[in-house]
Amino acid sequence: MSRTRTLFAAISIAAVSLLAACGDNGDSAAGATDTTAAAAADTTVADDNASSDTAGETITSDTGSPAPTGPGKDTEFCQFQQELNDMATPFDNQDSGAAEFEQYFKEMVNPAIDKLESLAPDEVKAQMTTLAAGLRQFSAAFEKNGWDPEKAYADPDLQALATNTDYNSAGAAVDEFCGF
Repeated sequence: MSRTRTLFAAISIAAVSLLAACGDNGDSAAGATDTTAAAAADTTVADDNASSDTAGETITSDTGSPAPTGPGKDTEFCQFQQELNDMATPFDNQDSGAAEFEQYFKEMVNPAIDKLESLAPDEVKAQMTTLAAGLRQFSAAFEKNGWDPEKAYADPDLQALATNTDYNSAGAAVDEFCGF
């Protein structure tokens, strides 16, 4: 998974994908964000997210995660999502507490959602609008639950987001556009 919904899955339920940014590369909690932000977000490289060149070697970004390979790979939108995917997040550290999650959402995730919406090319603008709404819901669930991930993931609003067909379809479309 790698979406801004990871932006955010991490924000992943991400990151997010901060979430994706297209952001989640596969270890989002509750499986809710397998894109952007989150996402954004998760920096774990899943084997199914890697691409290969003709020699069979994995193509990666400067930071080691799979580089975008889709039709929008050269857009500022996809490049920004790549940056988000490559960032370390509190989801990467089991010792992260409420303070780290609050800082992450307020200083990184929420501004990244706005930037992704503004950068979204026409081909994925509607999908990014759907993802942004979901990522804001993700962020709101964390805030409502005192930035505690366990409580946030148990929140019915966040659980509903994880199974929201429109949100998941939008994330898949953005991932395909960028090639994550």
